[in-house]
Amino acid sequence: MNDWLETPVVSGTDKNYYTHYMPDDSGNEVVSSGRNWSFYWSASDQVALWVAYPLYGTWIEQNVSRKDAFAADPLLDEDAQPAASGYAGSYSRGHQIPSADRLSSRATNSSVFYMTNMTPQNQTFNGGLWAQLETQVRTWASASDEFYVVTGCVVAGSTLTTTSNGLTVTVPAKYYKALLRKNGTTYTACAYIYDHFTSQTSFSADDRISVDELETLTGIDFFPNLIGVVGETKANTIEATATAF
Repeated sequence: MNDWLETPVVSGTDKNYYTHYMPDDSGNEVVSSGRNWSFYWSASDQVALWVAYPLYGTWIEQNVSRKDAFAADPLLDEDAQPAASGYAGSYSRGHQIPSADRLSSRATNSSVFYMTNMTPQNQTFNGGLWAQLETQVRTWASASDEFYVVTGCVVAGSTLTTTSNGLTVTVPAKYYKALLRKNGTTYTACAYIYDHFTSQTSFSADDRISVDELETLTGIDFFPNLIGVVGETKANTIEATATAF
């Protein structure tokens, strides 16, 4: 496992874990340019269970507009992922790392339109509460020295599926974000989780829960590398507290 603060616990040999690096001027990903976003792929569900990424500094620059360049992810075989055209039925191609979080260049924006970053999402949710949360996260990130995000979907408990590229795709039951912020020498954290088909239409910052609570709900260990930065006692306090940003 790498030492990036946004990366949840994964085995160093886990073949479901992938990383996209920032592209150069020619659009080619270059490891030395730094990471862009990482994801944990579930072939059985045909969605990434989570996408992790930094959101500050050069990562959050906005120099281009949204490109809508939906495409197969080159890290996977094209026939082993949903089609760029989307899903059967009325589901939207819902980003986990939003387009607006990667507008530093055309190539960077195109990378978040890979189908591994998409899930079949109810448009009322996608364009409503969830979009409001995404906008708020960018506002928090722009006012931070460092900011780290894990966006994920919960497939456990889902009773819905759709199809794409001849594959069966699980429609997630819930969506969440785990957030870690640094200002000065102080780290704070919180999380949000919502039912995919919730009747709630507006995001509220007061919906926040602690990272520990989200870990209990998802079974995922978020921000494990924080211990190496602040020590175990402080890391435990940070993850146990749903701090208002």
